[in-house]
Amino acid sequence: MIKFKNIPIHVCEQAPKDKPFLTTISKICPFCGEDMTKYDTEEHGNQGRKRKGSPTFYKLLEEMAITHDKKSHDYASNENPYGNYHFAGKLASLFAHSHEDAGFVSRLGEKLYRLANLESSQKIAQNETIDDTEKDICVIVALWISDRRDRRTTRLANIKKIKDQINNGEWSGNAYDFGNIDEKAQTEIIEIAKNLNSKGLKDMIDYLTVLRETRIKSLNIAESPTQKKQE
Repeated sequence: MIKFKNIPIHVCEQAPKDKPFLTTISKICPFCGEDMTKYDTEEHGNQGRKRKGSPTFYKLLEEMAITHDKKSHDYASNENPYGNYHFAGKLASLFAHSHEDAGFVSRLGEKLYRLANLESSQKIAQNETIDDTEKDICVIVALWISDRRDRRTTRLANIKKIKDQINNGEWSGNAYDFGNIDEKAQTEIIEIAKNLNSKGLKDMIDYLTVLRETRIKSLNIAESPTQKKQE
C-alpha cells in the first residue's frame, strides 16, 4: 500500500499488465484478495494499538519474518538462533590475514552448521535438501581453490614483472605494484634492488620499505616520490 496525494494505492503483482496500479477504497484487492487493513494493527506487543507510518513497511516486515522462520529452522535453533553466524565468524577469523579466503570460509561455515543442525536435531529441511547443502559445500570449496590458484598466478606474474623491470633498469618504483605482492616477495625484491648500484632506485626502495612496515599496500603511485632513471 502506498499513497499518492492521500489516495491509497495497492501495487498488486497479480494485476493485469495494463493496470499495474489499483486505487481501492475498500482496501481489498480484487486481483489477489489481500486485505491491506490487516497491517494497520499490531499482531504483537501492544495488541490492538493503531500502527503509524507505512502499511507497506509492516507488510515487508511480515514477509521478512516468514523468510527468517523458514531459514532459521534449517540453519539454526531456537536456543541459539545466531549460531550459524557465530560459527561462520569463528572459522573466518582463522583467515584474518586474508579477506579473500575469509569470505569463502565464512560461507562454508554456514553450510556446515546447517548440515549439523539438521542432522543432529533430525529435522526435515524446509528449504534446500541436505543433498543440495552437500553439493553447495563442494561447489564453495571448488570455487575457493579456483580463486586461490588465480591469485597465485597473479602473484607470480606481478613478482616476475617487477623483477624484470628492476633487472632491466626500467622499474619506476610503482607503489601499487609493490603493494599487490606479499611481504615475502617484497623482501626478495628489496634485496635484489639493494644489490644494484643505483642511488635513485635505493631511495625508492627505502620509501617502499616504509610503506610495507606501516602496512600501507594500496597507496597511489601519484603520491610517491619520482626518481630519475639512472643510466
